[in-house]
Amino acid sequence: IGALAFEDAPVKELILPDSVTAIADGAFYACKFLEKIHLGNSLVSLGEGAFADCFALAEAILPATLQTMGTQVFSGCKALTLLAVEEGCEAFSSAGNCIIDANGVLVAGCSTSVIPADGSVLAIAPYAFSFATGLTEVSIPEGVTEIGEGAFENTGLTTLFIPDTVTKVGKHILHGTKLVSLYCGSASQPVDWHIKWNFGLQIPVIWGYDNTCAHGETRHEALDPTCTAEGSYESVVYCSDCGTELSRETVT
Repeated sequence: IGALAFEDAPVKELILPDSVTAIADGAFYACKFLEKIHLGNSLVSLGEGAFADCFALAEAILPATLQTMGTQVFSGCKALTLLAVEEGCEAFSSAGNCIIDANGVLVAGCSTSVIPADGSVLAIAPYAFSFATGLTEVSIPEGVTEIGEGAFENTGLTTLFIPDTVTKVGKHILHGTKLVSLYCGSASQPVDWHIKWNFGLQIPVIWGYDNTCAHGETRHEALDPTCTAEGSYESVVYCSDCGTELSRETVT
């Protein structure tokens, strides 16, 4: 399927025959009504931005035959919550709604992604999570050494910790986010971090931050009621050290 072949087409479901082995760059770009895709059993390559800005796409299961995958394949797919590759694929694997290549590079994620902390991810590819607007928090595990250009641009992230194992960072990795807290494990900016890695952010970077926490201290967020009507409120307990939410209960 050629580049931009179905750009902005009003399709709702895509079923590819097994004769299709390649989808070129932007082939289904901005198909805003596309909800379901079935990629057949012979697909070998996915081009850059092949399904970018398919706002209604909720699930993407990649076939085991896939060998190559461009950047930003699912960029802007705001409804995407399930992202995986079939078992038996030699070039890619999936875990936590992340697609990871054979070299340990996380090449694509979505709003529900959880980066595996088992050592399988060594790097985050350029634009891997770009425009995943529902992604509000992510934990970058120890062992990740590189974060590519624009990796988290225009996501919903508000807080981020970058461990001291990350020695190389591309530019604009957080461009377009509304980050309010940014912590780094390194004592100072490593030499191989791009000078514009945090371009556009108006908040200070806290260097040398220790992200280990045993949740030994907690506090209760209590707010006085603002109305007299019947209803409910959220009772939240969270760590006073790292801010992690520990429990949430709806009280009526």
